[in-house]
Amino acid sequence: MVIKKWNNEKGMTLIEVLAVLAISSLVITLVYGVLISGVSLFHKGSTETLMRQDADIVMAHIVNDFYEKEGYTQKEFLKENEVEIDEKKIKDEILDIIRDFSNPNFTYELPVDDLVFAEKEIQITLVISYNDENRNVKPLELESRLIYPWK
Repeated sequence: MVIKKWNNEKGMTLIEVLAVLAISSLVITLVYGVLISGVSLFHKGSTETLMRQDADIVMAHIVNDFYEKEGYTQKEFLKENEVEIDEKKIKDEILDIIRDFSNPNFTYELPVDDLVFAEKEIQITLVISYNDENRNVKPLELESRLIYPWK
């Protein structure tokens, strides 16, 4: 086996330096792109999680208010063995809860026309959007059905 000694003391040529720089810049660009993409996905995921948590808190308050608040008791609804729902009162209460418990970073929309008052239930749909358009987070739609337990 012949071992060749490298005793070339001329250094690197300009072409070799340019090739190393080109390959290094490609590798750095790829790594940077993956890093930025990962950070962006992390922020998007954390924002969606915060939106979901905030929406769950607001919806929990709406549900608790519906079933426990004085204005929504069975006695007030019952008139001659029939349930009579004050839709405006319920809509106003829901909007008050959203104002009181929602995060200022999010925009809540309660399409009042989308409140469905069926025979035994109320269907509520909340649409939550993030206020910062740079995050590119899709609005979250949360739907809940409140069933009258006394009917």
